[in-house]
Amino acid sequence: MARLIASGQVLPRELDGYNARTELRWLNTFAASSKVGGGPWKTDSVKVKMPCTRALKPTFSTEEDAPTFEVCGVRYCSLVDLLVAKVQDPSFSRSFKYTLFTEWWYPPGSAKPIRIYGEAYSLDVAVQLYEEIKGIPPPPDHPQIESVVVMLMLGSDATHLADFGTASLWPIYVLFGNMSKYDRSRTSEFTACQLAYLPKVTHSLPLLVPADHPGHQLPDDFADSYKRKFDVPPPDDILTHCQRELYHAVVERILKGEFEEVYKNGIVILFPNGVHRRVFPWFYCYSVDYPKKYSPPWPCHPAATYDYKQSSHSKYQESRQVPLPTLSRPAWRGLRPW
Repeated sequence: MARLIASGQVLPRELDGYNARTELRWLNTFAASSKVGGGPWKTDSVKVKMPCTRALKPTFSTEEDAPTFEVCGVRYCSLVDLLVAKVQDPSFSRSFKYTLFTEWWYPPGSAKPIRIYGEAYSLDVAVQLYEEIKGIPPPPDHPQIESVVVMLMLGSDATHLADFGTASLWPIYVLFGNMSKYDRSRTSEFTACQLAYLPKVTHSLPLLVPADHPGHQLPDDFADSYKRKFDVPPPDDILTHCQRELYHAVVERILKGEFEEVYKNGIVILFPNGVHRRVFPWFYCYSVDYPKKYSPPWPCHPAATYDYKQSSHSKYQESRQVPLPTLSRPAWRGLRPW
């Protein structure tokens, strides 16, 4: 505000009667019910299976029979509403590239071009996917519509909120690969969109443990519930496993339903320039802070197969060996195709 006043864009007399707290309250009310920011936020709960080692002689022998722990307070918004809102926002999507292409450079005095790899939208896999969706029959009500790819980039990481104490959050963000990496890296552009927040934690752990400790991403009473079930506190590998299962459960809740239909058949969106286009979302990457979190919960490429036993807490090393994806667009085969 001081910068706007100093630049003359806002006159001091225009601030008569202005109250920052009142305006912030209005903004929060608007964000809670409007689709402009990705749709109204929802609060829900998910269930996580609680495994244990054979040494504890569990009473169950399969995952289906394992006891569950309900995690409440999961906050998330619709990925479809978020996609539509950002595509229709001219200030956000003005630098989007919808016609994907490859980049080449002719060095001075050379007749042979050199391929340039610098952006997500110029990769071979993105260009080939763009060519494939152009062959998909258009919907009957839009026979001449153009089909485009919107590349989604998901990321998650535990965030420490203060220099002292253990207050932390576990946000899930979405960025768009159709935007240049130089625009995505500018904090003033606000290109990272909030998709979900996993429960805030004040776990009864030692005070000076790092924010990414697995116990910090599970609710307060998880350890108590686990101890009541198995008479021992959960070890770190169990906490890490349940942390990953919690993330899978939340992303599954976000992707199933409306987004599943959009992923299969696309969605027709009116763009800021007044042109209707059929948008096909595609997960380009998932950014994590350490390898054992890597286990994509969304529809995988045909070359990537996962098994629950391989992704369990006792076999992290095997689950890290993930094949490279194929170039063709995968069919929706469920969120975890084992």
